[in-house]
Amino acid sequence: MPLRKLLISLSLVLGFLSNVAAYAGTMAEDLGAEQYAWAKGRYSLPEDKREDYFAQLQTCAHDLTLKFPNQAAPLIWEGIIKATHAEQSTTVILPTPQG
Repeated sequence: MPLRKLLISLSLVLGFLSNVAAYAGTMAEDLGAEQYAWAKGRYSLPEDKREDYFAQLQTCAHDLTLKFPNQAAPLIWEGIIKATHAEQSTTVILPTPQG
């Protein structure tokens, strides 16, 4: 009887871990592509093309955050991409007074 419980528990854990590994692999692949795209924009593109490039990349980063909710890594990279876009932006947006 204890051996049967052990085998059942082991099979459940292995099944769970295989699902987590598949999920993590997809997230890792997507993040890798996002990081590569960020590096390309940051270091390879001419300065006059960076603002539009990072605007599009920011949309992709947000989509990745939505695809993997409650995961820190996509949120961190979305923040990095937003900050880089802001750094490249020639438009200044001032807050509207509340009153």
